[in-house]
Amino acid sequence: MDRWSLPRADLYSPPVNRSRRLIVLLALPAAVGGCVTRQLSVTSEPPGALVYLNDREAGRTPFTTDFTWYGTYDVVVRKDGYDTIVAKKRVVAPWWQWMPFDFFAEIAPWRPVDRQTMNFAMHERQTGEPDAAVIGRGLELQARLPATQPASSK
Repeated sequence: MDRWSLPRADLYSPPVNRSRRLIVLLALPAAVGGCVTRQLSVTSEPPGALVYLNDREAGRTPFTTDFTWYGTYDVVVRKDGYDTIVAKKRVVAPWWQWMPFDFFAEIAPWRPVDRQTMNFAMHERQTGEPDAAVIGRGLELQARLPATQPASSK
């Protein structure tokens, strides 16, 4: 055997090493796989409305935020001079996020993106003079209040 050649036993790996290599090869996609990116975009007409998602301030429209959970969201949209919108909006998972497909989407070597949108059309608040019926009811309720006498100093 000359100085530059390898012994024949080193050319082949034993079966244990092959199975280890196979395990590493199969586990590699899970280790380097990208996670799914879930984005929720909220818009309103007119823009600039303050949005609350599940009682947490999310931002002013238009905006895009990441989310984790699918399901029903409690949404409140507010803007000065406009009627407040209170709604329940469903965010539905795409087919590739259903079981068992979601496993493969999570370990895919690319990064799948799920983009959901919510659009709101706001109406201007009606500010007018109160009608006579409302004023009449207010005066009637005021008359029903028990009268209080100032404390006497006797």
